[in-house]
Amino acid sequence: AVGYAEGLPESNDDPRFTSGFETVLFWGEYESDYAAARPSDFVPVTQGLGKAYSSSDRRSGAELGIASALGDSGTMNAVIKYAWGATFLYPDTGNSVSTRWGTWTPPSYREEHPECIVNDYIGLLYDNFLEIVAEGLEKLGALGYTPVIRGMWWMQGEAESPNATHANAYYELLTDFIRDLRGDLTTVTGQDCSAMPFVIGKIYRNPEYPAMAQIETVRAAQEQAAQTLANVATVDCTELAQQDGWHYTADAQLSLGQQFVQQVSAMDGKYWVSC
Repeated sequence: AVGYAEGLPESNDDPRFTSGFETVLFWGEYESDYAAARPSDFVPVTQGLGKAYSSSDRRSGAELGIASALGDSGTMNAVIKYAWGATFLYPDTGNSVSTRWGTWTPPSYREEHPECIVNDYIGLLYDNFLEIVAEGLEKLGALGYTPVIRGMWWMQGEAESPNATHANAYYELLTDFIRDLRGDLTTVTGQDCSAMPFVIGKIYRNPEYPAMAQIETVRAAQEQAAQTLANVATVDCTELAQQDGWHYTADAQLSLGQQFVQQVSAMDGKYWVSC
């Protein structure tokens, strides 16, 4: 989700990847070793809005595909990105990323498992994410727009894939996460996000690298969540080209973003009714 793709998609020669998609804006807060690479306000989507190691070494994420899919839609669109690499849904305390960035552990899980709240980092990413969304919507309002939330893209799970305890809790964590976010985003934004489309990228480990023991457990939990909750879908990342063990090429990021838009469009405005 952070965006490690190098270069431009080979399969798409759209000049807007370098000049900018004027109808698809981007802003957020996310992992980067070169903080100046993160825009301070919304900018047109271009190459290089992901992970950055220096002023010249800037990478890209799925915003490439989102812009490609929406660039000719005739409407204004925006991406709010909040992403930190190798982070946990599980209330992990043993990894350095958990004590640096926090975890995504949702409020319902924290309430159901109070023993997991051993420090202020448990759930910190979740809480900060809500603040970033609110700030992003304020920025769009200041630009004269009335933003409407269309959907959310979730690319995570590799952190849980080596550990059976973490992986076996993933389904509960993910379903709590989706339910809580829909409720909290409704409160934060004043919009009805109770059926907000939520798209999960099913994690995939490049077979050239050592397998993670519990990856199929996490993938199964991601698929089960999509089968259980309304307006939740998955995109299977299997076979998408990777640069290393986890991180996708620019062509793969293009595909991921395009599939995200397709899934959201298919779910947009649909509700489940139980009698």
